[in-house]
Amino acid sequence: MGADHALLDVQGLSRAFDSPAGTVRAVEDVSFTARAGQLVCVHGASGSGKSTLVNLLSGLLVPDAGQILVDSVSIGGATDAERSRLRLDTIGVVFQDVRLIEEFTVLENVALPLEAKRVRHGEAFRRAASALDGVGLSGVLDRFPGTLSGGQCQRVGIARALVGGQRLLLADEPTGALDPTTSREVFELFRALCGDGVLVVVCSHDPQALEFADVAMEMSGGRLRIGVAG
Repeated sequence: MGADHALLDVQGLSRAFDSPAGTVRAVEDVSFTARAGQLVCVHGASGSGKSTLVNLLSGLLVPDAGQILVDSVSIGGATDAERSRLRLDTIGVVFQDVRLIEEFTVLENVALPLEAKRVRHGEAFRRAASALDGVGLSGVLDRFPGTLSGGQCQRVGIARALVGGQRLLLADEPTGALDPTTSREVFELFRALCGDGVLVVVCSHDPQALEFADVAMEMSGGRLRIGVAG
């Protein structure tokens, strides 16, 4: 593919929900493209539609209208099994709540997606250890999540999201529970991942995210206003 090939291509994306107060248009006619190696920041207030957008881009929700192409593969047109496979192979997702399994070691948590792909146990652990080294956590492989700081847990979540070689990382409020210094370290890690060719899309109200973004998109009332960061 050429350098201008869009790894993520979103066109006319919409999703609405019924509520006691009426129909809520969480995402309304959203279109944008992004390339490998970019850091895209979607910022906006709580309730602006950012989390719904992440869930649509990851295939956790199906759009009412519009199209999402990830490396030319349609998310909306895929079956549930195909969307699950895309999350194992191509799309990594991290949330504010990292959702690590407390009874598993850090290494075991990160190896889980590989074991879901039936990668042999030893190879899964080798690749998990490499992913943890890539986020600066080679010294905590045998520790349990409850012994880690919030920033360390978020890094474990990032390693787990990318251990399968995923090229697109979606992050929903990844620094929402972190202090400013630790938040900055997470954004610096995202920037480094972009240097390795990963496309990172961060949905966040944290103003620090804008400092690291190549493209900034403001979300309000389910709609996007796109600009260039910096």
